[in-house]
Amino acid sequence: CISALNAPVLSKLVESFCPAAAAALRATKYASSAVGVYVIRKDEFAQNARCFGAVVPQIERRSILAISFSSLKYTGRCSDDECIVRVFMGGAMHESMLGNTDDALLAIAWNELVKVLNLRSPPKHQLLVRWPEAMPQYDVGH
Repeated sequence: CISALNAPVLSKLVESFCPAAAAALRATKYASSAVGVYVIRKDEFAQNARCFGAVVPQIERRSILAISFSSLKYTGRCSDDECIVRVFMGGAMHESMLGNTDDALLAIAWNELVKVLNLRSPPKHQLLVRWPEAMPQYDVGH
């Protein structure tokens, strides 16, 4: 059996015929995240700095988890002179960060982008998307 449901919902569906599986599903932990989405002029980036994105290693001690250049991965999402950049925050390692307001998270993510990418101009547009308890945590023994 294959399911695309999250573990809490699936646990309710299988409880009647497989209580052991339902219990295991209920024990699955989830983490939350937030994504800052920015529209930035392409001329802000060095030509050789264009890529699909990057995961930020923990040793960097930054407030962000990853950066994704969505419009470079998927063309046609914005004008040719713009780039859509997503900045991922929170997760299991920085869960407390999500207690910040949307505006505060956007500011944190933007400040990290400025430092990492040496940006000079503010974004043309910005938006914060929250994903509460959306990332299952595959701990040892899950």
